[in-house]
Amino acid sequence: MPLRKVEDFKRFEKQLDLPDIRNNLIAAIRAFGGDDIKSVTQRAWKETVADSLMSQFTWTGQLKKGSTKEMGLSLKNSSLAKTVIEAIKHDDFKDVTIKQLQEISKDFVRRAGDRLKAALKSQQKKGAGQQSLRGDGDGMSSDT
Repeated sequence: MPLRKVEDFKRFEKQLDLPDIRNNLIAAIRAFGGDDIKSVTQRAWKETVADSLMSQFTWTGQLKKGSTKEMGLSLKNSSLAKTVIEAIKHDDFKDVTIKQLQEISKDFVRRAGDRLKAALKSQQKKGAGQQSLRGDGDGMSSDT
């Protein structure tokens, strides 16, 4: 975890039919914690599906015109989504509606590409900062 490839997701979907696998995932999600329903839901998704994979999905599987995503990669009716919702909807959050959880999840799926871009930008900044700390690219020779 988190899942990183479509093939892994499809394989895991089948494994979630096994009660032990499903129950282990529910227990893991419940252990992640969070301050409120939004942070708990986002954390559950972040820990189960990498943004690189999530960015290939839509919530319903419907694509916008010109999209490069694969048709039919939907999370809404997946076993994983049902398990995530079941895991969250307990104890402190038992009164939260499935619709609320789906809306938070849908928004999280929609923003996966933005999170990927932000992570890439952050990595580029770190790389540039490390180069300047090492003196890389300054044109000075070290054999003087």
